[in-house]
Amino acid sequence: MITTFNNTFSFKYVIFTFDVNFGLSYNNDYKRFTKQISGHGNYQQLDANNIVLQTLILD
Repeated sequence: MITTFNNTFSFKYVIFTFDVNFGLSYNNDYKRFTKQISGHGNYQQLDANNIVLQTLILD
């Protein structure tokens, strides 16, 4: 949910997937993690196409 009048957002139970490189090369030295998270925060609207994340709090 995004609230534009005070530039806040929140989300519940989203699936966050990310890769982590831990080797010296970028070949096959990575692990993939998936985690279900919830959180909220606020942002600043720079222009019609760009925002800047100011605060992100994971619950």
